[in-house]
Amino acid sequence: MQAQLGARLLHRSTQGVTPTEIGLLYDDKCKLIAHHVEEASSVAALMQTQVQGSLRINTSVAFGRQVLAPLVMQFMRINPQLQVDLHCEDRYVNMVEQGVDVAVRMGRLADSSLGARYLGLNPWVLVAAPHYLAQHGQLLAPSDLASHTALIYSSVQGDARWHFSGPTGATESVAVRGNLRSNNLSTLAAAARAGLGVAA
Repeated sequence: MQAQLGARLLHRSTQGVTPTEIGLLYDDKCKLIAHHVEEASSVAALMQTQVQGSLRINTSVAFGRQVLAPLVMQFMRINPQLQVDLHCEDRYVNMVEQGVDVAVRMGRLADSSLGARYLGLNPWVLVAAPHYLAQHGQLLAPSDLASHTALIYSSVQGDARWHFSGPTGATESVAVRGNLRSNNLSTLAAAARAGLGVAA
């Protein structure tokens, strides 16, 4: 090694072997390199076991509050190095422009250039206040909606059509009419409780 470096690292004498000044400096630098290699290996191993960095998530207010937020909190307890920015809003966002890493949405994918994964069904139910149904009649089939006022969730039901699947798998699409549209489910739920119509 001394020949390769072109420097004398050790001094040999009858009393033993001692490092030269260059040898001491070389030893210190080698120990520092070994420490950095060990540190880099530890970081690489840690990154394999824990998620780190930042994650920006976008979803609807209701889904974020009721489903996603508890899951995110649990995930963050397991991965404390993760920085999460959870945006809950009842509108579709441009993921690229807004810097969103993951968006959880219901309905059809409008932009086919985005990668998507089907997560499962989120069944919708029709709700109305008892006094509304007493005045306007019961809903027994999707076609009954023709004589009812719909409270339209504009973020998902923008085309004012409600889609139904029966127990046999048959589907039906019904045009609905209504004078209240909102991109906020809490607003529509309050309107349904107030007897203003049927919400889905």
